[in-house]
Amino acid sequence: MRAMALSVVLAGVIAGEASADVVYMNNGDRFTGVVTSAAGGVLVLKTPSVGELKIPLSDVATFTTDQPIQVHLNDGTVLKQPVTAAAPGQIGTAGNGPVQGKDIPLTSIKTVNPPPVKWTGSITAGVMLTRGNTYTDSANAGIEAMRRAEEDRLTLKAAYNYSREKPSGEEGRVTQENWMSGAKYDYFIADKWFVYANGRVERDHIANLDLRLTPGAGVGYQWIESAKTNFNTEAGITWVYERFTDPDETRDYVAGRLAYHLDHQLAENVKFIHNVEVLPSFEQFGEFLLTADAGLRANLTKSFFSEAKVVYQYNSQPAQGKDKSDIRYIMSLGWGF
Repeated sequence: MRAMALSVVLAGVIAGEASADVVYMNNGDRFTGVVTSAAGGVLVLKTPSVGELKIPLSDVATFTTDQPIQVHLNDGTVLKQPVTAAAPGQIGTAGNGPVQGKDIPLTSIKTVNPPPVKWTGSITAGVMLTRGNTYTDSANAGIEAMRRAEEDRLTLKAAYNYSREKPSGEEGRVTQENWMSGAKYDYFIADKWFVYANGRVERDHIANLDLRLTPGAGVGYQWIESAKTNFNTEAGITWVYERFTDPDETRDYVAGRLAYHLDHQLAENVKFIHNVEVLPSFEQFGEFLLTADAGLRANLTKSFFSEAKVVYQYNSQPAQGKDKSDIRYIMSLGWGF
C-alpha cells in the first residue's frame, strides 16, 4: 500500500511538470511555468512559485511548451504550435499535417505571443477666459493617435488654437486662429529601418496663410523603441505648396525633410516630448520651414494628464508684412487611451 501511494505521488509530480512549459538554461538550470511572451531578446515565464521571470534569450539553451504559442520570426514567418526542446540555441516545432517540424535558432525569434494591435494616443483641450478691463477668450484642442503593428505604424495628428481679445471700450479682434492635420505611415523594411509617406495640411489666419500642403516620403531609423524611451530620425523629400491672402500669393517648391521624434519617461508620472522638422528648399538657397515643439506631460490619474508645451515655427519667406517666427505656449488637460 505504501509503495502504491508513493507511485501515485511521483506520477502526479511528473505529470504536473510534464504539463508545464520548461525553460532550459545554458548553465544547466531549468524553470517551469507558462511561457507568456518574448520581445526585445527577453523571454517572460510565469511561474507558480516566484511569479513572473524575465529571462534573456541569450541565457536560454532551449524551451518547451505544452500548448500552442505564436512565434514571430525575423523573416516575417509566423508559427502557431507547441514548441519542443532542441539542441542548445534552438527550439523545435512538432509540425502538423503536411507541415514538417523543424529546428529554429533562438536568434531568429522576434517575438512570442505579441500583444494585439491597437490604437493608442491622447486627446487634449484647454480653455482660458478673462473678464474685466480686458475680455479674453482662448481655446486649444488636439488629438494624436497611433497604431503600431510589427511591420508598420500609422500616426494621425490634428490641432486647433484660437484666441480673441476685446480691450475695454474697443472692438474685439482675433489674435490667434490656426489649425493643422496630418498623417504619416511607416513601413519597417528591417528591424530598425523604415520607409515613410506623410502629409500635412495647415492654415494660420493671423499669418495670412490660407493653405499649406506638405506631402512627402523618405526613410527613417528607429534608434530606440521601448516603454520608457522612443527616438527616431527621418530624412526625405517634400513638396511644399503655400497660398497666402492679403496680398494674394501662391508659391510651391520641392524641399528636403529632416526630422526627429523623442519621448522619454523622466519619472513614473512625468514624460518629456520633443519633435523637430525642417524643410529646406531645393530650389531657393536659404528658404526653409522649421517646426519644433517641446513639452512635459504629467499624469494626474491612470488616464488623465496635464501638459505644458512650447511650439516654435519659422518661415524664412512669410506673407508680406508678417514676422518670420511664431511661438505658442500651450497649457492643456488630456485623456490618454
